[in-house]
Amino acid sequence: MIAPAKAVRILAVKACERYCEASGSNNNPSLRRAAAATVRAIVVRASNHLKDGGPKDVWRKKVLPIAFLGRKDDDAKVAALWNDVWDEGGTAVGLSGEDTFGVMLQEQLLPYLANAMLSALRSPSWSNRREACAVIIELVEANILSPAPRSTS
Repeated sequence: MIAPAKAVRILAVKACERYCEASGSNNNPSLRRAAAATVRAIVVRASNHLKDGGPKDVWRKKVLPIAFLGRKDDDAKVAALWNDVWDEGGTAVGLSGEDTFGVMLQEQLLPYLANAMLSALRSPSWSNRREACAVIIELVEANILSPAPRSTS
């Protein structure tokens, strides 16, 4: 391990914050791409750090929800980077020892995904709102946000 886990977590959170700041009305494609690439590099090259989210569990509560939304970025390269973060990070976090057999990662992270979606929906930027709406549609189609079936009795 080259860098301490705390420093890696701080870097990942800062990169996610920069990504969010560079979206929407503050549109900065270079900064969005750099932030996504930074998090992707951490997840791919130092996935052992994802097992320790620290006291705030930043991987589950902050990084992966931003990655899930980032997969819908208007820039295909940025979306691909976030897709890698979601796939690789989700696998690493999903193998962290919890008994979650048969439960999709989206279901495990639903409260944190909801917070990220609400934040994006509250944004003055239409691109952020579109990302959040696309994520909501994806979760509904996957039957994660679908209403409970009504009883017919």
